[in-house]
Amino acid sequence: MLDQKTCYLELSVLYLTDRYHGKGDWPPSPARLFQALTAAGRKGSSSSEWHHSVALSLKWLEEISAPLIFAPETTGSGAFVITGPRNQGDKAVKSMGIDEKRMRKQRDLKPLSPVFLPDALENRFLRYLWSVSKAEAEKHRSEIESICRMAKKMTHLGYGIDQIAVHGRIVQGDQVQSENVKLYEPCERPTLLRYKVPAKGYLENLIDLYEAKRNRLSSGVVFPYSHPEKYRLVYYRKEGEVSMDRSVSIFALKSIDGSGRTVSVRWRDAAMTVAPWARHGAGVIAKKEGYAKEWIDRFVLGHTSEGARDQRLSYLPLPSIGHKNADGGIRRFAIAEPVGSKGKATEIMEWGLPYFDLVNIDGEKVAKPEIISPGRDRMVMRYLGKAKNWTTVTPMIIHGQVYQRRKFSLRKLEKLLLSAFFDAGYPEDVIEDFDFKRAPYWDGCGDARLMRVPKHLDRWPRYHISITFKTEMTGPIMVGIGRHYGLGLFARVPMLHPPKGI
Repeated sequence: MLDQKTCYLELSVLYLTDRYHGKGDWPPSPARLFQALTAAGRKGSSSSEWHHSVALSLKWLEEISAPLIFAPETTGSGAFVITGPRNQGDKAVKSMGIDEKRMRKQRDLKPLSPVFLPDALENRFLRYLWSVSKAEAEKHRSEIESICRMAKKMTHLGYGIDQIAVHGRIVQGDQVQSENVKLYEPCERPTLLRYKVPAKGYLENLIDLYEAKRNRLSSGVVFPYSHPEKYRLVYYRKEGEVSMDRSVSIFALKSIDGSGRTVSVRWRDAAMTVAPWARHGAGVIAKKEGYAKEWIDRFVLGHTSEGARDQRLSYLPLPSIGHKNADGGIRRFAIAEPVGSKGKATEIMEWGLPYFDLVNIDGEKVAKPEIISPGRDRMVMRYLGKAKNWTTVTPMIIHGQVYQRRKFSLRKLEKLLLSAFFDAGYPEDVIEDFDFKRAPYWDGCGDARLMRVPKHLDRWPRYHISITFKTEMTGPIMVGIGRHYGLGLFARVPMLHPPKGI
């Protein structure tokens, strides 16, 4: 988040046309900006100036933290094709016996898919801001001045037709122009938005690849150009949005006698029965598949460190809700991967769990999982659909006390709720409103205090929560401690087409 009192090195990029043609996500990644800055630094610099000033400044920039990015909103995209000469060297042409004149007449087709920037020139500014303290700014004044001089020589960012003008300066947070733009900020939690950011050695990597490409025909062999590798991938979050898409597998609980009869578990026992059954079964399947014990303990069974609590599978009992005969019974459960995972673990579970009988803590067989398609089950889509309004089906456990001097503190509860949502990946700026109560929002569910929870969670307060987001969010949504085994599980409201039966 932009700090009003912090100093930043700002590179302000103005696009001179209303289209951006570069490949990849908008806005351009910090690594792409660094490449353009390096090219500008090489342009017109003597060998002495490059080694004693420009290169040292770039090496300093590649090692500091990832920048904040302010970018204008794009308004859709287009697609067209341009033609250009084939990039084939003379030696390569002659070595293959190709007629040189004929080769020059042949053209390559290049498809382009630009995104459209605002029409008004003043709204096309793109700003990159690196946080630097006043002491750092003074210590590295020469590097910062060198970077600002390089920035003035930048002419393109994206394709060659993406012309820009750039200005660099040191600013304080309250001086940054943030109107008509969205903030993209680095975050620790996995998101679907990842940008390449320079890492130590990135500049040398770029120079080595440039020299190799320039001399690619010196030995008579064409050098296969490759892309730089000395970068780090940094998760970013767009202001007002959050990407929480994750891979999810859904299973029905069936009788172990093979009759196809559905097994139902009481609502109040969700976290103490179905979730442990599923977790134990997943651990057995992963072990049979030959995965490492460390990965099984951490990712499958959830024995994670404090800093990686969400990098694990979640086991979510799904109560039956939302119709006149709803009893809150658990007849289905979900296994969800963390945000940013590729779905490999859920694929393994879909393949293996249907051939495994779930067992309870005493080792007795209790149910057989049956894979079901979420899109064909209206009840499941209550948990996986997309909506702004969500309410808990199982109570949310809050890691903190809400009484102050023996009196209930609404302010303290609100603060704890916002903290819990932030821990689950939902920052305060995506939340519009919320409500809370002990009584359930859904028929078939019970008072928050009736839910059985593990002993270590029993002392913490629990409430049913209603949340309204500023934009639509995709389920499953689970918040609070105990969320990885079904506590604090939300369902979307309102339901326009209630399902028939259970």
